Parts: sequence; structure tokens; C-alpha cells
Amino acid sequence: MRILLLSANRLAEPYPVYPIGLDYVRGSLGAHHRVEVLDLAVDAHRATLPDRVRDLDPELVGIALRNIDNTEATDTRTFVQDYRALVDQVRDLTAAPIVLGGPAFTIAPAEMMTVLGADYGIAGEGERLADLAEALDRGGGPGDIPGLVCPDGTAVPPEPLRTPPHRSLVEPGPQLDHYLGRSGMMNLQTQRGCPFSCIYCTYPLVEGRRSRRFDAQSVAEVARALQDRGARYLFLTDSVFNADEDHGLAVAHAFRQSRLSIPWGAYFSPRTTDGAYWRSLAEAGLSHVEFGTDSLDDSVLKKYRKPFDRDTALAAHEAALTAGLHVAHFFTLGGPGESPDTVRRTFDTARSLQRCVCFFFAGVRVFPGTGLASVGTDSKTPPVAGLDPIFFEPPGWSLAELETMAHEEIGLHPHWLLGSGGARLAKTMTRLYGLGYTGPLWEKLIR
Repeated sequence: MRILLLSANRLAEPYPVYPIGLDYVRGSLGAHHRVEVLDLAVDAHRATLPDRVRDLDPELVGIALRNIDNTEATDTRTFVQDYRALVDQVRDLTAAPIVLGGPAFTIAPAEMMTVLGADYGIAGEGERLADLAEALDRGGGPGDIPGLVCPDGTAVPPEPLRTPPHRSLVEPGPQLDHYLGRSGMMNLQTQRGCPFSCIYCTYPLVEGRRSRRFDAQSVAEVARALQDRGARYLFLTDSVFNADEDHGLAVAHAFRQSRLSIPWGAYFSPRTTDGAYWRSLAEAGLSHVEFGTDSLDDSVLKKYRKPFDRDTALAAHEAALTAGLHVAHFFTLGGPGESPDTVRRTFDTARSLQRCVCFFFAGVRVFPGTGLASVGTDSKTPPVAGLDPIFFEPPGWSLAELETMAHEEIGLHPHWLLGSGGARLAKTMTRLYGLGYTGPLWEKLIR
């Protein structure tokens, strides 16, 4: 079967993100299929989409949807209409069935099917596209495939895959050149699933609620292969890298054994205060720690269902700094339990954090299926639940008041950013990438 896989994401702020999911989807498809990938963040791929569709004459088209919107209340951008335009364009080019997948689809599969008008969807892990391809290739119906969504059908994400996924690495060409030329960054996954219960988070919906760890040696082999292809930095896309500290140490050991020489970064929970842990990771190349801290007020952390308290977060910060690591904290203001006083306490404590960058998101996006969706909100329910951005409104004060408060405080600190940094950070990073720097580069804001 001739299969075309499209990555629909074009968001490049604060830096372009390689579509790792399609590597796994491609790796799941048998060698008897002819598979081509087009990444629409790459100018050359986007420009040649009509020609590539006509040349391949696909029998199946898979479209990966990464984000519903940018989740920023202060600068909201939605992508659903762009996805609709892409589906319409593909419809004009080919009669092949269109299959939707990816995190954005899994979060709101029924709504996505209704709005985008696809033939099928895969909720959950995209490797199950292989089952659909085999069924259609045999000339029959799709059958009973876990996670398969049909028009007007129910959409329940299935149990996660039991077998370890296989990643088919990108070959040299325009797609690889795009990411290596822009930031030098590629990404890597060492586990799937999240065992935590943060009230707003969609990771458990997308990847499952149980951590499934990949073999550390296999992870290191992929890391070395990406380095050999020209990657100068790796970002680990695990929901929380230190959800299992023993696994993290095993990966670090495998990196050292494989002589990985490029730096890497990951998302962490500020719950690990053991200095030896951070030193081991630093010796294996860890350079950037991105803490999902959310708040520095214990009452809010409890409402958010975070697995740490304020003092633990501060101790984790110090331990990471002592190991010589660059540190950033990501704060999510305005959720349950938040008030002007709790925000002030977070700001007051954040001022004491040394040698770090702080990203503050004013407003918490409410996604269906999360704990936050059951808490309720003062905002009007959108006409298509889950697709139109809706943000939690803390009782007793407005989101607009929170944004004003955040703007006033954040503007006083050069190493504090509102949201993902917007045009300010993008401009700085573009200039530095042009000078040959690589990696996330937010550490350059520290003075």
C-alpha cells in the first residue's frame, strides 16, 4: 500500500519541534508498504505537497495533529481551521481515505472527526495505523481495531501498546536539514505514559497513566544515531523524565557507555533533591532542566495535585544548580485555589530563585477528560467542547485581572517571560541560531 504521512504542525515558537511521532508510525508500518513523510513545517515539503501527492498517488493518507491551540490565554492561537484547510486540500488532491491522529486528535477525537471530516481517526498511539493499513490493504473493512474512530462513532482511547515501539529514523534530506539548520535540536523518547495526576494535564489521556520505560541501551543507540546524523542537541520528550529515577539513571549510564557527546535536556518534576542524581545526569550530558513547577504556594500545589511541595521544589532547584545545570521553571497561574495572594506568594518566592529562567502562563486551559474539566468554570461552555479554547476562571476575580497582575510583575525581571516568550524570545533565539548556537537557549536570558 502507498501511504503518505503528513505532520500538520507549523508552530515554531520558541523553536521548531521535530515530529517524532511520525518516526514511530513509520517504524510500525511493514516494509511491504511504500511510505512517504511530509513535514509541513518544512518550506520545501509544504510547497511540494500537491506534486508529492500526485506522484505517490497514495492509497491512505495519515495526518498527525500535534496541538489544538497554543494554550496561552494572553496570546491565544488556534490551529483547527488550519487543519480543516489541510484536510480540504488533500481531499482535492486524492480520493484516498484520510486518517487523523496525534495528541490533538486523541484529546478530542469525536469533535475533530466532526469538524475536519476525515474518514478515520486513531485515538491514542499512532502505531495502530499499521493495523488499519493491513485491513484496508486486504480489501475488507477496518474491523475491530483498538482506538479506531469512525465518523459518528464513539471515541475511547484504548489501553496503551504492550510491545516496545520501533522508531524509523529520518534520513538525510530537507526535513533533517530544516531542524539541524535552525537549532541543531532533535528529540528523543525514553518512556511513555505519566503516573501523576496533575489536574490540567493531558499526558495521561494521550500516553496512558502508567509509565512504560524503553530499554536504556536501545534509547542510547537511537541517541548516537541522531548524533551521527548531525544532531547537536537532544530534547527528551518524556512527560516527566524523573517520574522513575532509576530509569533516568539507567539512561544516563547507557549514554555514557555509548559515548554520546552532545548535550541534552528534558522535562522534570521538582521532586528530586538528591544531588548525586543530578550529578550523574550532568556527567551523562544533561545540560538543561525544565521544571514543571506551576506554583510556589503549597495550597495551590495541593489543588493542582502536584507530587511535591514548595520546599521540595526549592531544594530540587538548588540541587540541579549545584550540579552545574541550566534551570528553568514553568508556572501555571490561575487554576483552582488561586487568588491574588497565592500569585503574590509565588512571585515573592520566585524572586529568590537564583540563576534560572521563569516562564509564567497566566490562565489554565481546560481540556476534556482532565480533572480540571470536572471542577467547572465560570466561562461559557464553547459550542464545540475541547476545540475552542476555554480557560479556568478563579472564583472571585477575573482572568483579565490575573493577566494584568502578571504583566506588571514579569516586566520587572529580564529572565522572566509571559507564556512561551512570544516575539521577544523568538527574536533572540533566531539571532543566536544564526550565530551558530544550539539548544533551547533560554539560559541566555540570565544576567
